[in-house]
Amino acid sequence: MPVKSNFILFIFIFNFIFSHSILPENDSSLNYTQIQFNWPQFETDSNTFFINITDLSTDLEYQIQTSTQTVVIDTFLTWNKSYSWEVCNTSNYCLGSFNFNINPLPDNYPNNTNIYTDDTQQYTPGVNLIDLESLNFSIVINEEVEPIWFADQYNFAYNRFSSTQILPNGNIVGLSLGVGYEVDLNSNIVFETPNGYSVHHDFNKTPNDTYMAVTAVTQNNYCPEECFNPDWDLIPWQGDVFIEFDENGDVIWEWSSFDHIDSTEYNPYYVQTYNGFSPMDWTHANAVFYDELTHSVFVSIRNLSRIIKIDYDTHEIDWELGEHDYMDSIYFDQEFGFSQQHSSKIIDNGNLLFFDNHRYQDPELSRCMEFELFPENDSIALVWEYILPDSLFTGSRGECDRLPNGHTLITAGRTGQVIEINENDEIVWHFSSRMNNINTSIYRSERIPNLYPLIFDVHFNNFAGNENSIIVNRTPSNEILFEVTNLGWLDDTFFVQFTDNQNNVIETEEFISADSSFVFNFQLNSNTNEDVESIVSVYPTLAPELIKTYNIITLAHLIGDVNMDSLVNVQDIILLVNNIINEEEYFELGDLNNDTIINVMDIIAIVNIIIQ
Repeated sequence: MPVKSNFILFIFIFNFIFSHSILPENDSSLNYTQIQFNWPQFETDSNTFFINITDLSTDLEYQIQTSTQTVVIDTFLTWNKSYSWEVCNTSNYCLGSFNFNINPLPDNYPNNTNIYTDDTQQYTPGVNLIDLESLNFSIVINEEVEPIWFADQYNFAYNRFSSTQILPNGNIVGLSLGVGYEVDLNSNIVFETPNGYSVHHDFNKTPNDTYMAVTAVTQNNYCPEECFNPDWDLIPWQGDVFIEFDENGDVIWEWSSFDHIDSTEYNPYYVQTYNGFSPMDWTHANAVFYDELTHSVFVSIRNLSRIIKIDYDTHEIDWELGEHDYMDSIYFDQEFGFSQQHSSKIIDNGNLLFFDNHRYQDPELSRCMEFELFPENDSIALVWEYILPDSLFTGSRGECDRLPNGHTLITAGRTGQVIEINENDEIVWHFSSRMNNINTSIYRSERIPNLYPLIFDVHFNNFAGNENSIIVNRTPSNEILFEVTNLGWLDDTFFVQFTDNQNNVIETEEFISADSSFVFNFQLNSNTNEDVESIVSVYPTLAPELIKTYNIITLAHLIGDVNMDSLVNVQDIILLVNNIINEEEYFELGDLNNDTIINVMDIIAIVNIIIQ
């Protein structure tokens, strides 16, 4: 049984009312133009829908045809507009009209965004999640740098939000001054760190549904020989504690620089610049992440120019990589000369990738560095580096992201620029952001296909209606069949729970890759001539909060059993033919395709049932 199989039992009652929800919700206000539309199943024999959207300011109408009950639209929706929409089937039956509006962009949205390079043939498809740190909010832009999402900075502490991660459920993780958050696309807070923790520089969610954070802590310590004032004995050192919170905000793991790094390991520059008014900035960590494959925590400590791998269970240091002058114990003989690095991470090939700011070096430059690790013999090798053009040097901030096709997305921090390079280190996309002719500082960026990593569609076969429940016709084999389509861009295992009319629970799971479908089949434990109720719940394992739960009513009669003798045979065909010839009054049991007409299509449907 999957680990999260009992999840449904706890949240079913809360989610059932939303199982067939309309999205976007009626009269909602949205901070994004890439919008998911969703509606209950009401089509019968064919899966073709028409979404009609009207711009209420111009009465201009748009129509989108789709084959699923969930679709993402971003082609014509614009900022500061109000819309109405409806969805219709091929029989021109439409669900009622709904409204939504898209908010205006923030007043401090950058007024000068440019593309210096855009090789559309080589650009890795998708949109860009970018944190405009100096403007205090984050955005998503497409290849043409058109905005499609922004974070409402005024929902957060100190009116700022810096994004660090998009989650499989489509939520965004980020931080403000001292606080870490998980928020939905409309900046509603889903999780925030409890009071009393000074979260800074990094906050992210692990595959275990926990949160890793860098927090600052100050302790009095001796004043090293580089202190300029001989009267100082003890001075405040600011170090870091790396903390893991569970979903309730409780601390379940922590690792302190004061406990594991000796006070003889320090960067003299920060002692020399200590002024007696604020703590001596000892470690200044800027990245922490949990690596599920090695069950380790990796941290980046900027002021010591050091990256550390920590055993999660023992809290012991597996290795340290960085400036030898600041180390008591040398783990790797090689010294690669990086300094003040940012955004260290383990990429899909198991290598270590980070942004080397190379500050206080001669010459100063910025570069991406990728290392292959050989833990069996305590060695490490530089396998790739890319030195940014001089104009993109940034003494702080910065990030390197390896894209699925081998390209690398690089954030050049204080320059306000993001570039994508191909496998030959050629720039294929170059974005620049300025506000009032001043570069906007960019903290992090990420290329994603769209705003919806995991959305899915559930379509029930033999559909007969939808009121408060999904109504399906009974089949000769007494089965309930439904198709789950993964419409997101993440592959995932989908978990399904079926509760039959006798409260027997069947649980199953199936891996469904992006843009693929799977048909689930469950047997009813009933052959009575009564309507039968059952429950189906579906969720992707990576995002169980997206659960969809359906109350199913299976009608008493068999599909095709026009004369209700519990058989589907030639007698039912004869009855239908007579009905058509004699133009008798419409009767529901003969309308196999639910189009409110009795005709040859219904006869064909019965024949197909018999010969199957």
